[in-house]
Amino acid sequence: DVVRHDYCVDAWTGPPDGAYCYFKSRVPPRHKKKRLFIDDDLLINFFLRLAGVRPGESTQDTVRTQFGAPSKMSSQKLEGYDSTQWIYEGDQARRGMTRVSVDFGLLTPQGYRADVVRAMRLDPRPGIFKRSTVLAGWGLPQRAGKDKDAEVFFYEAGLLVYFDKDGGTAQAMVFTPRQPRSEGGATPRP
Repeated sequence: DVVRHDYCVDAWTGPPDGAYCYFKSRVPPRHKKKRLFIDDDLLINFFLRLAGVRPGESTQDTVRTQFGAPSKMSSQKLEGYDSTQWIYEGDQARRGMTRVSVDFGLLTPQGYRADVVRAMRLDPRPGIFKRSTVLAGWGLPQRAGKDKDAEVFFYEAGLLVYFDKDGGTAQAMVFTPRQPRSEGGATPRP
């Protein structure tokens, strides 16, 4: 039988004879600010919903099915083509996000498709996507660089991650169609 014994620091004199293992831990002080946390189930659910929206493939109908009607819509000309942006804010942006924006209008080998998702940007609440979470989920980036004072990770799978100035938390995550491998550029240094 395995029996667990807990000791306070003052009572600890070392591991008892025949101990299988031992470890030390700390209880955080009550006054210390709790870290913002999003549980694994919520994160998985969120990305399962996003899985239905694939830049370069999904259409406005797909996005409307996943997210409903947008909070705001805008249209503009981009390189001579009509493009649209849908913005989801507040409760529509989903828990953990302050904003989700979806850009439509993509030039494909078959021609311009005004209803196809070009990019999807997530603006997470501070602390939701730590650098370690990004690295655990997507691995090392193919490229890393700077945008002003902030670090940016580039993934060929179609993801750009913009970190805060401290480099510890993602400020924005932009999903795009898969990007072709490019020669040269900055070496990843997460």
